[in-house]
Amino acid sequence: VRTLDAAAAPPSPPPEPVIVSVTPDEVVLNCSASGSVRDQVFNWKKDDDVEVFLYSWGSTYGSGQFAGRVAHFPEALDLGNASIRIKKAEVRDSGIYTCRFPRSSPVLRSEISLRVGASSEPLIRMVDGGPDRALLQCEVKGAHPRPAVQWQDSSGRVLPAQETESEERDGRFYVTVRANVSRSDNYSCVVTQEEFCHQINSTTFVDLGELWIYTTATNN
Repeated sequence: VRTLDAAAAPPSPPPEPVIVSVTPDEVVLNCSASGSVRDQVFNWKKDDDVEVFLYSWGSTYGSGQFAGRVAHFPEALDLGNASIRIKKAEVRDSGIYTCRFPRSSPVLRSEISLRVGASSEPLIRMVDGGPDRALLQCEVKGAHPRPAVQWQDSSGRVLPAQETESEERDGRFYVTVRANVSRSDNYSCVVTQEEFCHQINSTTFVDLGELWIYTTATNN
């Protein structure tokens, strides 16, 4: 669960974004006011016009792409907590969120910029081989933003590799990288999204004598 705090206040420049990776994650967007908000009205919107959540004197409403995925914290209303949580965050949830108390004077509001990333476990397979070599292929499907993909041996040395495919579809990236290896060892395909401080890798053991591989995955 990732969170960001924003006390209700007059309009101000958007703060630094919250960055989350879709695994999928639950995102908590924090907003608060002084005193209880149980008998007040507050709402959340995305990019100024997309309705996300409305609380009105005990009644709640979630709509559109957020229906069934957004909720508040009813037990914390008396503490001034107007925060919401978004379940199963998606890339399309990225945007600037506004928490607003429309009936206060002056109107109180706060903004949070949310960025959601996606990454999937890299898929490893051997596409060619012989008694003294193997051609390994790593596929990354549906990542956002574009990842850096590398092959490494068991010592962490980056191997010479060739990117054979790189395609973007609907904001998602599909990348294929191949590397030739000439000895039995553990080899890792490492996928890094520095912008999100996110890294995931799959490791495979290549036995050139038997020409087989065994693969495991690690998500950081």
